[in-house]
Amino acid sequence: MLSPKIYTFKSKINLKLFLMGRSNDLKIGIHSFGILLAFLLLTACSSSKQKNNSSKLTQGIDGMAVELKGNQMPTIGIKSSEPSGTAATICIYEQTNINQTIPEVSAPFFKKINTRLVKIVSSNINGRFQVLLPVGRYSVFVKQGNILYANRFDENNNINVCNVEANKMASFKVVISNEATF
Repeated sequence: MLSPKIYTFKSKINLKLFLMGRSNDLKIGIHSFGILLAFLLLTACSSSKQKNNSSKLTQGIDGMAVELKGNQMPTIGIKSSEPSGTAATICIYEQTNINQTIPEVSAPFFKKINTRLVKIVSSNINGRFQVLLPVGRYSVFVKQGNILYANRFDENNNINVCNVEANKMASFKVVISNEATF
C-alpha cells in the first residue's frame, strides 16, 4: 500500500513554488474527477430506467406487505391504527393446503412447506413488491428467521392464496399480525 507523502515548507515562497509545480497534477485530478462523475451519472440514469421497466410487469403479483402490532381491539372514541408497510422476505409456493405443511407449533407458523417453492422476493421498506409469475394459484408466506408465517386460510384450508390470471397483475396484501392482539 502506498503511504502519503508529507511535505514541510520553511517559507510561503517554497509552498507557492511547490503548488505551481503541482498545478498540472491538479488539472489532471480535476479532469479525472469530471470523467468519474459523468460515468456515475450515466450509470445511475441507466439503472433507474431498468427499475422503471421492471415496474411494468404484466402478469404476476403486485403486492404489499403490512405489519400490525399492539392492541388492535376496537375501542370507542379511539381510531384504530393503520397497518404500516414493512420490508419482508416473501416466499411464494405453489398453492399449499395446511395438510401439506409441518407447523412450528401450530399455524400460522410453519417449519416446512411440502409444495414447490416458486420464487423468493423482498418487499421494499414501504412494503411494496412485484413478481412475475405464470398463471396459477400460489400460497404467499413471509420468512421470519427459520420459519414461515401466513395467517389467512380459505374454506378448504389452503394457505394465503393468490390467484394469478393471464396478462394481469394480482393485487395482494400480505398481513403480518403475529405481534398484534385482537
